[in-house]
Amino acid sequence: MRFGLPKARWHAGHVRGGERAAIAERAASLEIPLSSEHAKWVGQLLMRVHAAKDQKLQIKINGRKNGDRVKLEDGWQTLALPIEAGRLGDGENMFVFE
Repeated sequence: MRFGLPKARWHAGHVRGGERAAIAERAASLEIPLSSEHAKWVGQLLMRVHAAKDQKLQIKINGRKNGDRVKLEDGWQTLALPIEAGRLGDGENMFVFE
């Protein structure tokens, strides 16, 4: 979550729908380190999100859009989004949630 550098995009310690959550700005990122061996086996991004009615989510991986925008339901939901082949690499991989 980059620990607030240069600006905090995630705000931890909140409660949404009765569960603890980190609240993201309109665009928030995570850097996920992977070895080249791990990167070739990752085929989807599994996440649990809380959204308001009619919100949409776009994921960017290493600076490029990954798939189409996903329409979110109201409340908590678990998403399993496919990651396009060859998008992940050895080292830090940047995931941006918009």
